[in-house]
Amino acid sequence: MALPSQGIGFKLDQSDFEASTKKRAKPALFHFLDDNAKPWSRRCDFVVFWRHGNALRADLIEFKSKGIQHDKIVPQLNAGLCWCRSLKHTIEHYTGYKKKIVARKFVFSSNQEPDAFLDANRQLNADVSVRFYHYDELAGMQIGDLQNQSEVAV
Repeated sequence: MALPSQGIGFKLDQSDFEASTKKRAKPALFHFLDDNAKPWSRRCDFVVFWRHGNALRADLIEFKSKGIQHDKIVPQLNAGLCWCRSLKHTIEHYTGYKKKIVARKFVFSSNQEPDAFLDANRQLNADVSVRFYHYDELAGMQIGDLQNQSEVAV
């Protein structure tokens, strides 16, 4: 997926393979916080910041293969939104630079029958701030082409 302007993406939800245990380990999001079963240990897959005119956008993206379980998606995207707020406040604190960020939440999935989980606008029934896209719909799209009825000021 291409960006229509300048931008940067962060992969928040990553895991490292530990050869000694032969298991995947998730590095702490913040090295100075205990990350063991804490609210901030949840995180969405990606946050993409990009310019839209004079505005700054933050698109939070969660990838799911087939399941669209709201009990996993919603907390992960909300944690990503908290991360964006934390980053924004840190930048404001150190630089004095204040700029409104408009955030949108998305789930991308290969689920072939998502209608039971979605409303008429393809937003999640469990949280109407989250817009669903099937992977096939994304081919050739720019991130600016994505639609979401719900935007949140950060």
